[in-house]
Amino acid sequence: MSCKGKVVCVKPGESSLGLKQDKIYTELDRYTSNMGEEVIEVLEAMPPSPYRGYRATRFRPATSADMDKVKEKEEISI
Repeated sequence: MSCKGKVVCVKPGESSLGLKQDKIYTELDRYTSNMGEEVIEVLEAMPPSPYRGYRATRFRPATSADMDKVKEKEEISI
């Protein structure tokens, strides 16, 4: 499975979902569920069973500004 890009969590929901507000995630797959909802699977988190992914409305596409923030944090911690 290849990565489709980066997304930022904007609606993490309850803590049992395993998502964090404003965290950047790697999108692995995107599809429409049996219920007709757009779903995203991410590399860094796994929803509780029996679900495979999260509603796409919980995320927005990552921007270059988001990615710059990550680079700044990496440079500071080195």
